[in-house]
Amino acid sequence: MRIIKRYSNRRLYDAFCSQLIHLEDIADFIQKGEEVKVIDNTTGKDITSKVLAQAFLRLVTKNKSEDFKVFLFSSLIREIKENLSNFLIRLIQGGIGTELLNPERLTKIVEEFIGKGDLEIHEKDEYLKKVIYRLNVNQDKLFELLKDQKEIEWRTLIQVKKN
Repeated sequence: MRIIKRYSNRRLYDAFCSQLIHLEDIADFIQKGEEVKVIDNTTGKDITSKVLAQAFLRLVTKNKSEDFKVFLFSSLIREIKENLSNFLIRLIQGGIGTELLNPERLTKIVEEFIGKGDLEIHEKDEYLKKVIYRLNVNQDKLFELLKDQKEIEWRTLIQVKKN
């Protein structure tokens, strides 16, 4: 895990490579599959979610059409209006972020939902089963898609060889 310190002047310091970095660098780390943790250097408080939100905003607003930005942010706001537990399931259905969702992280997220009132404690097991089911369905769809893709590639190769 890459530890980033944010100083009072809002500068970000990457302890791993001992240099100042920018929000775009954090977005790049995430896109490459790295885990990051951002700590406020003055208070020691974990501010990762705040900085990731800023990095996301910077990434989305850079060189994107105004209509797309409005559509994206409006859609996100509409999607989370009820509760985050339903939003998580919709993300999983879309295959977003599932490569980083391991059992420990999923359990921690669900326990946070319970702590914030998005889920009741008695809903935990059923919710976990529902999420895991959605993950498996998405995985099966991906395997089918890959299988179909290989069949298409083989047919194309056969056609090329015949010609």
